[in-house]
Amino acid sequence: NPTLARMMGYGSVEELRRRNLEEEGFAPGFPRADFKQRIESEGQVIGLESAWTRRDGRVLYVRENARVVRDDRGNIQWYEGTVEDITERKRVEETLRESEAGLAAAQRLAHIGSWQWDIAADTARWSEETFRIFGLTRGPLRQHRTDFLSRIVPEDRQRVDQALAEALSGARDYDLNYRIRLLDGREKVIQAQAQVLRGGDGCPVLMHGTVQDIT
Repeated sequence: NPTLARMMGYGSVEELRRRNLEEEGFAPGFPRADFKQRIESEGQVIGLESAWTRRDGRVLYVRENARVVRDDRGNIQWYEGTVEDITERKRVEETLRESEAGLAAAQRLAHIGSWQWDIAADTARWSEETFRIFGLTRGPLRQHRTDFLSRIVPEDRQRVDQALAEALSGARDYDLNYRIRLLDGREKVIQAQAQVLRGGDGCPVLMHGTVQDIT
């Protein structure tokens, strides 16, 4: 349709029809065979991402939904579907990846890690540097409060738990030093700071902050 023609950089559907997309329309690394194999074996394609080459040579990233139309004997007559331009989304994702890579490098240099705790679900997300500081391999963080406190030396554990409780209640900010014990028995001194985010009812929803190895 005219919208697809404009997406591909053509002034009309007729101009687009004169181009052989099967042979020259797809960017390197996105062979049309992927589409054909899936749609002929499954009868449909949902959410397939690929890249096309526009008339001006720029790459157009798209997401396709399509299905097979067959005749009475089951022979494929044509494909029909929709194409969504996701080029801007791809650009944002790449920018985000670069930003995250830069942040990870900065955290490694400063020995500062970041973390986020979903209070209701009791799950967390740690940056790569936070895992490194705690001497752990990246993995899921469930039952986070209990698991986190178990890594603190017993003498500091109650004080840290009290600091968490006071931060969640709004009594005071979360800003303290504590000691952790690594799996190999070594100890580190950590400086931690965090903020609590609250919902419309004032209840704590999320806690996020930083940890720094100040050993």
